[in-house]
Amino acid sequence: MSGACFHRIGIGRGQGLRARVAGVMAVWLAVAGGAGEFRGLWVDSWSPGLYNAAQISQLVSDARAGHFNALVVEVRRRADAFYNSNFEPKAVGVAEDFDPLADLIAKAHNTNDGPRLEVHCWIVAYPAWLGSSPPPQPNHPLNLHPDWRNRTSTGAFCTDGQNHYFDPAHPEVQKHIFKVAMDIISRYDVDGLNWDYIRYPGVLWGYGEAALARFNSRFHRTGWPAASDPDWTAFRRDQVTALVRKVYLSAIACKPQVVLSAAVFTGSPGITNTADFPSTSAYSSVLQNWLAWMLEGILDLNMPMTYFDHSVSAAAYARWNNFIKDHRYHRQAVVGPAIGQNTISNSLVQIRLTRQTTPAGNRGDGVSCYSYASNNSGRLPIAAFLEALTQPTAHDPLTPPVFSESDVPPDRLWKNSPVRGHLKGFVYDDLGQELDGATIALSGPATRVLTNDATGFYGAVDLEPGLYTACASFPGHAPATQTVAVVAGTVADLDFPLTPTGVVIVLQPQDQSALVGSNAVLRARAAGVRPLGYQWLQNGVALAGETADSLTLAHVQLTNAGTYRLVVSNASGAVTSLVATLTTLLPVRVSSAGNGTVSLAPNAAGHALNSFVTVAGVPEAGFGFSHWSGDLASTLNPLTFQVTNSLTITGNFAPSPDDLILDNPQASYTGSWTVSQTAEGRYGLNYHYATTTDGPATATATYRPLISRAGAYDVYLWYPAGGNRATNAPWVVSYAGGSVTSLVNQTTEGGKWVQIAGGKYFAAGTNGSVQLANNTGARGKVVMADAVRFVRARGQQYVPIRLEPGSRDVASGFALAVYGNPDQTCLVEASANLRQWAPLSRVRLGSQLAQLVDADSDAYPHRFYRARQVNVYSLADFENYANGVRVLFGTPASSGSTHEFVDSAAPNFCRVTNSFPAGNASAKVLHIGWSFVAGSSGQSPWLRLATWDAPGLPNPIVSFQQGIGFAVRTDREIYLAVGLRETSSTGPIGSNGGTVGTLEWIGGTSDNTTDPPRGRRICAGQWIWVSFCIPAEPVRAFVGSGNGVLESSTGKGVFDELVIVPADGLGPYNLYLDNFQFITFEP
Repeated sequence: MSGACFHRIGIGRGQGLRARVAGVMAVWLAVAGGAGEFRGLWVDSWSPGLYNAAQISQLVSDARAGHFNALVVEVRRRADAFYNSNFEPKAVGVAEDFDPLADLIAKAHNTNDGPRLEVHCWIVAYPAWLGSSPPPQPNHPLNLHPDWRNRTSTGAFCTDGQNHYFDPAHPEVQKHIFKVAMDIISRYDVDGLNWDYIRYPGVLWGYGEAALARFNSRFHRTGWPAASDPDWTAFRRDQVTALVRKVYLSAIACKPQVVLSAAVFTGSPGITNTADFPSTSAYSSVLQNWLAWMLEGILDLNMPMTYFDHSVSAAAYARWNNFIKDHRYHRQAVVGPAIGQNTISNSLVQIRLTRQTTPAGNRGDGVSCYSYASNNSGRLPIAAFLEALTQPTAHDPLTPPVFSESDVPPDRLWKNSPVRGHLKGFVYDDLGQELDGATIALSGPATRVLTNDATGFYGAVDLEPGLYTACASFPGHAPATQTVAVVAGTVADLDFPLTPTGVVIVLQPQDQSALVGSNAVLRARAAGVRPLGYQWLQNGVALAGETADSLTLAHVQLTNAGTYRLVVSNASGAVTSLVATLTTLLPVRVSSAGNGTVSLAPNAAGHALNSFVTVAGVPEAGFGFSHWSGDLASTLNPLTFQVTNSLTITGNFAPSPDDLILDNPQASYTGSWTVSQTAEGRYGLNYHYATTTDGPATATATYRPLISRAGAYDVYLWYPAGGNRATNAPWVVSYAGGSVTSLVNQTTEGGKWVQIAGGKYFAAGTNGSVQLANNTGARGKVVMADAVRFVRARGQQYVPIRLEPGSRDVASGFALAVYGNPDQTCLVEASANLRQWAPLSRVRLGSQLAQLVDADSDAYPHRFYRARQVNVYSLADFENYANGVRVLFGTPASSGSTHEFVDSAAPNFCRVTNSFPAGNASAKVLHIGWSFVAGSSGQSPWLRLATWDAPGLPNPIVSFQQGIGFAVRTDREIYLAVGLRETSSTGPIGSNGGTVGTLEWIGGTSDNTTDPPRGRRICAGQWIWVSFCIPAEPVRAFVGSGNGVLESSTGKGVFDELVIVPADGLGPYNLYLDNFQFITFEP
């Protein structure tokens, strides 16, 4: 390794930049570059592209085909390497003898095969691992150094069970990431280094022990600062900035031409001036002060992630597009659109916008597109995107195309013709120990005051050339003054060893918590004229024999709790440390017996004496919570109790299909949600929340229970209440036959079960759901997704019916005749054991017998039946339509799927009429007439009678938990089934659900193996009632469309068609239909 690259290097701190962000407009706004355009393509390594030589060859070929000139490739994902690293393991899936980065550089830089492509190494900075289990490589940094982990203000190292982070304020973390970056820059012929996730996960993160110790020692504090504490937020921002500065100065000292860049945060709604930057999520939430980085000059190239769907957020994209170009200062900036979130057309629009001059007269330096793997929202092949970049296509009518010719990146004048120089160095004590927080005052052609950090590093960028005087100072040490010459285009080195003059405590002891029975260690660090003497005090009393700079308390007991101080002395005097409080905690150990999990809130191994904690049992599907055992006995769930001693508690679970609890980890999510465990009154370990919107929903949480016992259920919610919650959180309960919406005021009634629906019928399986969305009609609040409970309702009501003796049909099964009250619609259920009941069919009762068939009856030695009344949504009875009007369906010959089987010369109509065969009490019905012919394809004739864009009641929405029933009469025998379109509709039942979605057939009781299936057998010459129980019907894929499984993200779709197969040969057929109903399952 080059000595120039790995000279003793630490991390410096921002030079008061956060106070100057709003006033930087007058400083070097013109770009330091010439002609050319940066055309970058981000290449993530979660997707194919870098795993082998063939993928890399294809990547380089595609980049050249699209006239890109730079590849920003992810060579470090989660502390793993897509290169031969000296510090981290090879990424899983990459052969140990293959070096992806070396192969890529060789191919991208080979101009014999095409224009040279710059290679910028994208490295993810602080995320350490993604997964619920540890990294598989033993030498992975997270396995070697668990003490490097970041943690939240509640002490959690992970809030979602997957994402683990390193702490930017831990000195060893900064040293390690620095080594990783310099390892790449010093050993590979890279053109640049691109930072990603060079920020905190959120404002609640950063509470690692090392970070707190450094902060409290710097500001003479104790305890844990509030997340919003201005000193604490500034301190954390400085840690990130310091690493960027350290790598920048060290990299250009090693390789002056290397380009340092960063993919930085933006966010909606965008800003237009620097005064608004502190309100951005970059600055206020993830503590990433990238505007100050640009002002200071510690980035060569800024790549803000302008990830906006142009069809939704064009205004936000436009604001950031202008702001980025107006705030390049003396470096360069490119806009970074998310092409994977946009159509190809909209991506080209966004690329063109990067070339427009801002109202202030500034231009950008190019574009970097995210990403190679996800290059258009329509999921078209990448070839389509590359072609649209370089050639006129239907995606972009403008000429010339955006990348009509190849181009080179812009000239970087501050590198190629430098007029300024730089300075870096270290401050350490007489033993070589880095000093944290030393001040370095520079005077000369320019004046600056710098601060270093825990690794001792400081640095200054873009100094006017000349001779400078530098003075370094640190409490308890004699100041040191040196001179240094700063030369344009170079980085000068100047280190300061400082000599102790008295005695000072450099690192204060910190508050700690320790489990009873465990060990606790209090540490401090002092500097001064040696020898130094130490004496620990507990509650003001000296502890005998405790005369070192650390104090170890073995087998901690409650009596060890108290305040501790360290007195450090030498010949010049004595100093006393700040107070460190030791809190002793009682362990509460939880476990589960049976099929379920137990969580503890607060989620900690130990709890303070007399504190209150809550245990909650979450059963798996088909099981219920039974009781608590061990040191506590109770049947309450959740259970809150006071901790007075060490406890071991077991949650017991037993089979119980009648009480299901789904906690938030068991839900599925769309959009942006945050996982947290800070609020009191939560169920289980944590909860999810999403910010509200005044437009369409942008985030949903869906709980889908596995119902093993069909029936009516009461539905409950559990959530932590709070003042920032929505007062109208929309919870939609979708059950068999419909849905109901409950607007929940989540500011009150938290920490208990709140009922939102009662007695709703859920069929067996996972067809039902409970969904929360964030479209409350107002912004600025949050909706809370925690736990949902399904409790089987008592007193299931069944209507009186009479089942006449049936007859066995060899082809169809057992046929039943059903009597009941006239005009009732009932759900008939079947059982083999009088315990488990399954929907069989819906029956509309009248003065005559209603017929139904149990096709599965032959599979059981005994079969039992029951029925209950259900609710009905009347779709069409045709009474209010004029004669001759076409309603609900198109004409028989209108479907392209079956027009070859319909004689175009014969009558072909669909119309309302008041003239129809006797046997129906209605005044009007729907009459359909056509004539079957053999067709030319060789397939058996059939008719698709489609609702597709009918002039009346087109494409009606139906719930896939409902039934479809109607009266039918035919003059010739037919088989009748139903086609459903999987539109995932969100509109009301019966409204127009559109025509986009795949098709499935249901109701193939006679023969479900043919295309189409043979459905209900409809005998000629009589009016009969036909019903299809959607959740219970056999499903078959529509040829070339479906997959044989009913699927819908909303539980709804479209009643698309009647499937008619002739049972009486070819020729004319007349079909009469009436009283179309969508039937619910609820009692």
